[in-house]
Amino acid sequence: MVEQNSYAGWSTFGLEYLPSNFKYDGHSESFSGFAVNYTQAISITQSAPLFIEWGLGAQWSTKSENDIKMNFVSMKVPLNLVYDFQIPGTNINLDPYVGINLRGNVWGEVKNDNYDTKYDLFDSDEGDCNRFQFGGHLGVKARFNNSFFVGVGYGFDFNEFDEDTKINELSLSLGLAF
Repeated sequence: MVEQNSYAGWSTFGLEYLPSNFKYDGHSESFSGFAVNYTQAISITQSAPLFIEWGLGAQWSTKSENDIKMNFVSMKVPLNLVYDFQIPGTNINLDPYVGINLRGNVWGEVKNDNYDTKYDLFDSDEGDCNRFQFGGHLGVKARFNNSFFVGVGYGFDFNEFDEDTKINELSLSLGLAF
């Protein structure tokens, strides 16, 4: 008789700090972001600890330089392939992942306090930024006692945020696992 494994999924609710960069014409400008995320991992096979993880998140990004301030809000939908590795003799699971994400840019503006002006990043009359982004990411989360987690990841855009501009972001996350 062959022993059958049972791999149970999990969910997470977490916060992320996202130090990010606009990459354009060989230059880079940094900005910060913060996100709140929910994810759920579902087993895709009973023969290996392999999971599909999907989720939903809300992100706020900001950059301030002199009298110019940029802010934008996005909704994110990640889809990951996760391998769950339990460290023997512990209650720690390491979950390396690779995946894609869709980001819908909901609102954004640039404000110049010097001239008391502002413009909408996504209004075709004022800004040329794309409402929708498609990107990839990879990283690892560590779950402790299946109660909380910490993680680190790296994400990058496949398409442009603005003309010749893509976004790369590091993500540092922590939260609850259940």
